[in-house]
This record gives sequence, C-alpha cells and structure tokens, in this order.
Amino acid sequence: DLIKVDVEGAEFDVLDSCTNFKDIKSWIIELHDSERRKELEIRMALEEGYNIKWLDGNHLYAYYAFEYRPSKIHGMGVFTTCPIKKGEYIPSMGNEDFKGSKGQGYNHSYSPNFGWNEDFTRLVAYRDILKDEELTINYIRGWMKQGLSKEEAERRVVEEIADTFK
Repeated sequence: DLIKVDVEGAEFDVLDSCTNFKDIKSWIIELHDSERRKELEIRMALEEGYNIKWLDGNHLYAYYAFEYRPSKIHGMGVFTTCPIKKGEYIPSMGNEDFKGSKGQGYNHSYSPNFGWNEDFTRLVAYRDILKDEELTINYIRGWMKQGLSKEEAERRVVEEIADTFK
C-alpha cells in the first residue's frame, strides 16, 4: 500500500492523526516546510521504523521509504516499498542509514537495476523497479569511473568486501 500526502503545510497533522501508521508500507510526502516542521515529520516516521530519503533535484522535499532486510543475494539488502520508474533518481545511502552496515547497503550485481547516470552525478533506475524488489548496483563501474581498469576495479571491490567482514 502507498499513501501520498500533499496537504500544503498540514503534513504533520495528517501523520499525527494516522491510527494505522505501521500498516502502511510506503509514504510519499510532499513537504512545504514554511514552519520548519520537516524535522518533526521525519522524526515521527523514523520512530515508527521507516527509512527516510530525500529525493533532491527539485525544489520540493520528497521521500522514498526503503526496507533493509535479508537478501537472497548476500546477507542483508535494500528493498523498495513502492515501484520506481526507469530514470528516476535513487538516493544514495551511506553507513548512517543502516545500523551495522559497513557498505552502502546495496548488493552488487553485473545486471543492476540502478546505478550512476552517464556523468556519474546521480544514481538512477536503469529500468522500472517493482515494489519489494531488491536494489542492486554494479560497484565495479563506480571504481572504473575513477580511471581504474576493470581488473583493478574488481580487485578493489573484493578488498572492500573482505574488509567489511573483518
């Protein structure tokens, strides 16, 4: 299920009055932060167990919720809670987003469903991504953007993975 909240400044009131907050897996919230209530809304969602991401690239605050859960690929992975269209921006997730994660949280794939755009400035969906699908990225390409050969990039990824499990 997905709820989109767009109520021109009354977002907190909508969230605060929601009695089945935990029954809703995905929220998209358009915030108009004229009264600096964004922090309250974010804190409320975090306290309810949601992961929050700001989708930049426009003048609005918009958030995707992602879930961090067991992966069939390896260990834990990042899963969508709503569909993502090809070309949409995907927020970068660092160590601070997933407690206990030493990487970005995304598992590697040679056939990823998202990754860097052509000029390596944003992460984008390479194809339509389904709800509950694991997000995968090609870490080799990230190293190659720094001018490394494919072989050297693969060696660096293996080293990083080994360091993660030390």
